[in-house]
Formats: sequence, C-alpha cells, structure tokens
Amino acid sequence: MAKLGLEGLQMPVNFGLKSLIEVSGLEGKSITSSDVGYRLAPRINAVGRLGGGEQIIQLFTSNDEEETRNLAAEMNRMNRERQQIEDQILKCIEERFEDEPDLTDDWVIVVDGEGWHRGVIGIAATKLTERFHRPSLVVSREGDRGYGSGRAPNGFQLLCALEHCRDLFDRFGGHAQAVGFQIPLGRLPDLRRRVNEFARSTVKLEDLKPSLQIDAEIRLSDVDDPLFDQIERLSPFGMANPHPLFVAREVSLIAEPRILKSRHLKFRIEQDGRSMDAIGWNMAHQFQPMVDSNQILSLAFTLAQSSFQSMKSLQLIVKDIQLH
Repeated sequence: MAKLGLEGLQMPVNFGLKSLIEVSGLEGKSITSSDVGYRLAPRINAVGRLGGGEQIIQLFTSNDEEETRNLAAEMNRMNRERQQIEDQILKCIEERFEDEPDLTDDWVIVVDGEGWHRGVIGIAATKLTERFHRPSLVVSREGDRGYGSGRAPNGFQLLCALEHCRDLFDRFGGHAQAVGFQIPLGRLPDLRRRVNEFARSTVKLEDLKPSLQIDAEIRLSDVDDPLFDQIERLSPFGMANPHPLFVAREVSLIAEPRILKSRHLKFRIEQDGRSMDAIGWNMAHQFQPMVDSNQILSLAFTLAQSSFQSMKSLQLIVKDIQLH
C-alpha cells in the first residue's frame, strides 16, 4: 500500500496535494517515504500543533487551485513558526542544563519552562530522548498548572512510570513511548523524584543505552550508483522495513563541519581516495567534538541521493558518529 501510495504522489490529482507538494519543494521530483515524513507531513502537522486544523480539511477538499495554493502557503508559514518555537524551547532547555547539569544525569529527564507552547513540547521531548537516550518529560508552566508531554526510547514503559505517580496528576494518558499530562506545579519535584525511582527499579542503565542494528560494514569505495539502485529496490522504507544501515570505520574528515539551520551538521569525509558529503540531522551538538578531534571517525549511516541543478550525487545520512 505504501509503495502504491508513493507512486500516486508522483502524479497527484487533488489540487490541495499538488499545492502541498509544490510548497514543499518537491514538484517534479521523485517523492520518497522520507519526503513524506520530513517535508509533507510536518507541514500538515504544524497546523494542528499550533491550534488549528480546519485549513487541512479545506486544503484537501477545495477545487479552487488558487485557494489551495494560499492554504498551502499558510501551512508552510505555520511550519516555519513551529520550527522557530521549537528552537526557542530547545535553547531554553540547553540554558537550563548549563545551570543545572544534574538534570541530564537523571534516568528520566524532567525539565520545565514558563509558557512553552503545548503543541510543540512533544517535539522537544522527542529531541531530548534522541540526544540523551533517556525518557524525557517536558513541562510548560501556565499559572499554577504544568502541561507536560513525554517521550521514551524502546525498552522503557513511560505510561507505567506515570501510573506509578498517578496521585500527582490532574489527568494523564498515553502509551509506552509517549504521554501527556496535567499537574499542579508544586508537585513537579515529586514527579521528578518518583519517575526516577521507578526507572531505577524497573530497568538497568545499560537498557537505556542506544543500539543500532548494522546491516553491513563497507568502505566508501564500495558506495556507488549501482549499490544505491539495488537498495532502492527494497523501498519504501519505514518502521516495519527499515532502511539498510551501514558502518564505515576510520574515515578522514577533510573539511571543517558546517552547522545548517542551527540544528544539522554537514561535513565531508574521505577513505580509499573516495570523498563524500555526510549530513547528520539534529547533530549540531557534535560540531565542537569533531573540530577538536584528530579528524578520524567511524560512521553509521544510510545512503541517500541529493539533487542540485539537475546534478545527482550520493551522500551519507549519518545516524551515529564515533570519534577516534
């Protein structure tokens, strides 16, 4: 079904879908599952996160091409606004960590801030969990109440952790990896203490350490268009069909990394005389360690194809970096 759906996106009939593809910069391009997840879906989700929803229905039901273009443009603007709000929250959290470094030593990270947007704190919790590989609860303080959203890595039952503290909440709900809740602000210290007690009693610290299932170790000299074409025959990729994951060991960093949009990391590597671009989404925190390293690293990555002015080239989408 996913494969047929992606084929249908190459020839959209719905005016709203056409406009959404256009405003996402995907017009005339071969749309992949990654494009859906990282370019189309966020523009749809942003509307709901910022408190709307009716624009989405209008977009996909309108037969007026000009109206759908205007709606798609508004969704694009809202997505940029969502990104700005997200950046502001993450910056506040980073400052909080600098002031209170013990927060990141907890088995469950609990952090709060004044007036953080409720529709975006879930994304912030996801980013914290991805970065620290710990369950994370992000709470917006509003008046005398806190409105929280939480995320957890596989292997930790976050809803069970909240059930353990159920007497602290006005209300809560969710599932193993994602929760939401409302809590009186005076109970936040108890929440932090008790969810950490629950974590220590139910999982081992090594259970929270990230792990990647590597499919093959290769050298950069093995990476070419025929290999990429063979991999693409396995697509579309997703949770039930993960993208093949490779590792290349002891490659050389041949140019100083660059930070893109304050969040992402782009750099160039070389091995066996073959040089390639590599991108690490949401890996800007690796910038300084890489600059300070001896320029030798190992990478876990998937393969992708980038296009610039009709020129296509292969690049690495980095999932993990080991500095040597």
